[in-house]
Amino acid sequence: MSSLTPPSSGNMTPDFRAALAARLRGQIFIVPDVLRTIYKNSSSRLNDTDFLTRRLDAWLEKYVPTVSQRSKQHFIERRARNIGIYPILTTFSWGYGIKLPEWVWDHDYAQAMIREVSVSMGLYNDLVSLKKELKADEVDNIIPILVYHHNISAQDAVNVTLEMLKESYKSFNAAVERLERAVDAESKEVKRDVEILVDACVDTLVGNVTWSLAIPRYLPRTAFSDGSLGFQFVL
Repeated sequence: MSSLTPPSSGNMTPDFRAALAARLRGQIFIVPDVLRTIYKNSSSRLNDTDFLTRRLDAWLEKYVPTVSQRSKQHFIERRARNIGIYPILTTFSWGYGIKLPEWVWDHDYAQAMIREVSVSMGLYNDLVSLKKELKADEVDNIIPILVYHHNISAQDAVNVTLEMLKESYKSFNAAVERLERAVDAESKEVKRDVEILVDACVDTLVGNVTWSLAIPRYLPRTAFSDGSLGFQFVL
C-alpha cells in the first residue's frame, strides 16, 4: 500500500488533498445498517425559547470554518461544533414543548449528551457523503483523515468509524442516566421534560441517518442491495 508522509509542522503545509483523494478512489466502501446495529433499541416520538435563542446567537458568532490540517481528535471536536446540532437544539423547545430550568441545559451531563449527538451525526454524515466529496478532491472527512494518519484502507477506516459511533452512543446513554439521576429530586414536570429532551436527541440521531440515506444528494439507489439500510459502493 502506498503511503503519504504527514506534513511537517512548519509554516507551509503542502496541499495533499488530490493525492489522498486519488489514493481512496477505487476502494470498496461497505457500511452496515446502523439502525439495526447501533441504534437498534431506540424509539422515536413525534418554553425556554429566549434562553435558547441567546445560545444560538452565541454559536453563530463563535463558529468560523477552518481548513487547517487536523488530527482525528481535533477533527472530531471541530465537527461536533459545526455539524449543526446546537441550532437544532434551539428548536426543541418549540417542537417538543420543553421548558427546563437553565441549570439543566447547562448541566455537564446535558452538555455531554448533546455533544455525543453532534459527534455521531458528524461521523455518520462523513460515511454517506465521502464519495460525493472525493469527486471534488475534498478530504475534510473522518475517513481520509484516518487513512492519512494511520496508513489504513478505506474499509478499515469505516470499521474504526463504526466503533467510534458505538462508543459515542454508549457515552450518550451514560450521560442520559446521569442526567436523569441529577434531576431525580426535581418536579415531575422537569423530569418529564428531561425525558422528552432525551427522546428529541434520539429522534435527531435516527432522523439524520434516515434523511442521509433517503436523499439522492449522497447515495444512489444502487448502493443498497439487501433490503437493509446498509450500503456499499466503490469510491
